[in-house]
Amino acid sequence: MHQTKALHKQQGMGMLSLLIVVSIIVFFVMLGIKMIPSYMAHASIVSAMDDLAEDRKVRDASPGEITKMLRKRLKINGVYNLDKKAIKYKREEGGLQMLVDYEVTEAVAGNVSVVMKFDHAVTLNRR
Repeated sequence: MHQTKALHKQQGMGMLSLLIVVSIIVFFVMLGIKMIPSYMAHASIVSAMDDLAEDRKVRDASPGEITKMLRKRLKINGVYNLDKKAIKYKREEGGLQMLVDYEVTEAVAGNVSVVMKFDHAVTLNRR
């Protein structure tokens, strides 16, 4: 008889606990909604850089021309917000290394923001 009385007192989550759990879930969903486009844009940048590394036109191009080629490819993929200062070049033995290093800050809610740092490097073969 004592066991059945204890089972009757057990209940599910209270309203306050449910509200806290739902708030945490909503926060992470909002975080994902804000972050996914930045990661998709970075995937497009990586793809464009890798394609550019295989392009034969790059062999005779100057860094300025290479930057123009990259920006054209990014426009086709819908990436418009990559700053020119994020694209850097460095001479190496195997050729010219193109580096893209940038940060994206997205406001999530109120004064809460998320900062994402991206970087990618490819070596452009020169002859």
